[in-house]
Amino acid sequence: MAVLIERDVLAGDGRGPDGRRGQLLFVTAIGLAVLLVVLSATLNATVDTGGVGPDGTATDASSNALRFQADAAVAIGTAMDHVNQGTEDSYSDLEDALEKRVDAWSDLAVRHTARDGTWVRATVVDTTDGTRLAQTNASRPLTNVDGNETWTVVSDADRVRAIRLAPSNESLVEVTTPSPTVTQLENEDVFTVTLHGDDQSARVFVYRTDDDPAVVSVDSGDGSLEGSCAVPVGPDGRFGIDLTAATVSDTDCEPLEALADVDGPYTVEFDNGDSAVGTYSLVVDRRPSELDTDGFHADGDAGGPTATKAIYDSTVETTYASRTIDTTLEHRIAPGEFDD
Repeated sequence: MAVLIERDVLAGDGRGPDGRRGQLLFVTAIGLAVLLVVLSATLNATVDTGGVGPDGTATDASSNALRFQADAAVAIGTAMDHVNQGTEDSYSDLEDALEKRVDAWSDLAVRHTARDGTWVRATVVDTTDGTRLAQTNASRPLTNVDGNETWTVVSDADRVRAIRLAPSNESLVEVTTPSPTVTQLENEDVFTVTLHGDDQSARVFVYRTDDDPAVVSVDSGDGSLEGSCAVPVGPDGRFGIDLTAATVSDTDCEPLEALADVDGPYTVEFDNGDSAVGTYSLVVDRRPSELDTDGFHADGDAGGPTATKAIYDSTVETTYASRTIDTTLEHRIAPGEFDD
């Protein structure tokens, strides 16, 4: 998650904030309860008697504050993703939905931490309009709305984040060669995701072997494979690939790290989309009206490829105040960027 700390104010007067709105969030009642447990563990992990030492080193209290703020950034990023999957029709509705989740969490968080003499808050300061490009119909090939198997998902986006796919193993092309070359994978019409950047590109090939394990291989632009990762396939025959986090089935896949070397603006292409069936999603920092969305539905409920309004990132102010420390930070939160 990209987090830019823009302002840091520390004071040792022990006073709580005066009138600033408290905001953090989670998405469901269960998720909120889980987050509060995490928050409790964070706040109780250290005795809150420190500050910043003479050498500038964070002592226990300031470490607690920074830990809380990092947890807040993760929680808000998760909430952004859930809001982007909702049914809001406008950017103001999206921001309102995010703020409501923040308010609900904050009310509970304040009551939870007040007994320890600690005051915690977070406020959404600003958001960036974007677009979520996605397919939620797990039974559909990864083609565009017209069924074209080779197509451009997005072109020339300044920023892109959270590129995730979940294909079914049985839908993939079977490659029997033990160590195939790039040319062989191309000739086999293997499903491919290409990330083009300003002056370089990287390709990700997704296929299965004759004994059924799925494989992810990466060409970093020189026509040879960086390496491959065998993919653990779930009970339903599906698996997840997170290109920006460089993971497959939530396990690190080192070859995918080559994609982080590609600098924007970004173009994402699918080749042989009829050689994979499943879902995908990504978020870009441009509005639908600024994109070529001919390959997508505008209706988020369509199930096929859709282009819908989304929050790309948010600027959030978090506050942690106790008997010995009062710290306020601003963060830019963009979960799933390549520069995480």
